[in-house]
This record gives sequence, C-alpha cells and structure tokens, in this order.
Amino acid sequence: MRNVYFSQDMNGENPFAIVSQGERRDSSLYISRFTLTNKKIFVPKGDTGKNKCHVFRVVYYRNPYMKSEKKILKRYEKVDGRYIIQISTNHFRDLFNKFDRASSFIRRDLDYDLADYLFESASDLQNRPFYIRLNLHAEKQSEELEKKVNQGIDSYFEYESNKIKKRKRSIIQRIFVHIVLAILCIFISYTLNRVINTESFLYVVFVESIVIAAWVLMWPVFSDFIYELVEFRRNIKIYKKLVEAEIKFNYLND
Repeated sequence: MRNVYFSQDMNGENPFAIVSQGERRDSSLYISRFTLTNKKIFVPKGDTGKNKCHVFRVVYYRNPYMKSEKKILKRYEKVDGRYIIQISTNHFRDLFNKFDRASSFIRRDLDYDLADYLFESASDLQNRPFYIRLNLHAEKQSEELEKKVNQGIDSYFEYESNKIKKRKRSIIQRIFVHIVLAILCIFISYTLNRVINTESFLYVVFVESIVIAAWVLMWPVFSDFIYELVEFRRNIKIYKKLVEAEIKFNYLND
C-alpha cells in the first residue's frame, strides 16, 4: 500500500500515477480507492499553463491477483500459444480407478487424484487455450487404446458435468419453492392485518411470526442458493473445457 498522486488532464484523458519524482506509472496497474481528496491544480515545471492537470491524492493498492496469476501460469509450459497440462504415468490403466479394472476404459471413473489435478489445472488456466499431454513410460503406441482413453476421459467429465446440472435443477426448484412460500406468508400476513382489527398480544405475535417466516425462507435464496448456482456454472464451464481439450500421447519407453 502506498500514497501516490493520480493525475488526469483537464479533458479527462491520459491518467497516470506519479509515484515519486517525475515517475509516471499507468494507473491500470493499481486498484485505486478514491476516498482521499486533496484536489489541486498541478502545473508541470516549465509549462505555460496549457496542460494543467487535476491531481488527486489517492491510496493505491497494487493488484495482488496480477502477480499471483503470473506465478500460477509459470507452472505450465506454453507452446504455440497454448498451455500444456502434463500427465506422466507408466500405463494407461493407471489413469483410472483401480477398483473397477474389469470394466472398459470408456466406462471407468478416472483416478480421483488425476481428476482433481485436471480440474484444478483447467481452473488455473481459466479461459486460456490448453491441451493435455499424456507421457507414458511403459506403454507401446496403440491407436485403439488412445481412442478408448480419450472417450473414457470425456465420458467421465461429461458424467461429472451432468451431475452438477442435476444438482443445479434441484437448487432452482428449491429456490422456486422458497419464493412461493415466502410470498404466501407475506400475503397471509397482509390479509390478516386487513381483515382482523385487534391488538391482541397473541395475534400480533402470530402475524409477526409469519413475516419472520417469510424472511427466513428468502434468506437461503440469496445467501446460499444463488452462490451455489454461480459455482455450478463455473464448474460446468471447466468440465466442458476438459471434454473439448485435445489429448496428445507421448511415448517415452523407447
């Protein structure tokens, strides 16, 4: 965190940050909080007054995500504009759940650690293009097995995506039920207040309880359900990218 001066000319153009003597930095490199004022007119030395600028004293916080994001991306090799998610193993069967070895690769679940690794890697890369490179140390090249492994990985992530879509539909149904019940509670409270005119303590408590019930029903809609829907949408997008990702096989047993 540092105090700097954010300068902008009189036409609202060419923003820059003056960090020290005569040093200018693009203001887009900072997250700014325009809470401190100290507004004054800044005239550069030797200027005739035509290029006056408004100068604001601002507290700038350097964006912490820019540096961390660069560190994350350094973990991944980049070739021809695409990042590479590396997987190294001895055999094709090591990619899949060891408790279901009797089934074909197409029907088997991925190894849980591998599935988490691929998901987190795709999450790190976000919308950047990538492909998966599978390094095999003890397998002979087989187009048939490559095809089955491709289908098996795609099938697994499609299955995970469909599970999330199912949970998403369930959440939407719950949101609908909560909203309907909350509206019903408010309607009942409004109707009772219009129809019954009494100041009985028990009656007031009953009506207020109905209003509170409406708020209780609406609270999960905003605090939990909507956030879950956002998370589901993000995960579905990541699974889709994994399904569409190209898989390149690299045999290292020679």
